[in-house]
Amino acid sequence: MHRHLGHSRRPLALLAFGACTAALAAAQPAPGQVRAFHDQAAQIIANASLGALPPGDTMVTWHNGPILWHTAAVFADSVKVGLVRSDSMVGVAEVHWKRSAPTRFSSRWTEPGKAAVERRGSVSRGRITITGSRDTVLRVPESAWGVADFGMDDQLLPLLVTMPPSVEPLRLIVFRPYTMGWDTLAVTSARRGE
Repeated sequence: MHRHLGHSRRPLALLAFGACTAALAAAQPAPGQVRAFHDQAAQIIANASLGALPPGDTMVTWHNGPILWHTAAVFADSVKVGLVRSDSMVGVAEVHWKRSAPTRFSSRWTEPGKAAVERRGSVSRGRITITGSRDTVLRVPESAWGVADFGMDDQLLPLLVTMPPSVEPLRLIVFRPYTMGWDTLAVTSARRGE
């Protein structure tokens, strides 16, 4: 079995991270503990992703311990996100928006010992042109749509914040670059205080 040396320390780092988080969950943490937790989490994310994840807001998904580390940075016209899975798969994606619709996007997924999966897309004249690991042209959906890989739904924020309040779910079509497939989400929207 081929093993990339850059990935061999992750299980130990994850175990240490899990022990640190269990200690924090057991009691109300002091400010110094919160900072130490943050610094340790940031270091684990940087090491696990080999520095590939963009800086931004950070979230950890748990299932009997940390399984996904997410970062997200939202700008005026784009959203850049990163994700590291506990099995060492790393994804980085960016979507550019104009008037609540994607204009272009890119994503790159890597796993030790496998070829990278890359996608770049641009939207023009009702078509989505995708290049990278697999080239294709798709038709732009007629209803509200966005681009976001699984675990990276932060990329939909520019569209979600423009959706009107609704009691009944609104249909949102999402292109998933990694699988080159479409997904449909049911979204309800409410304003704070409503």
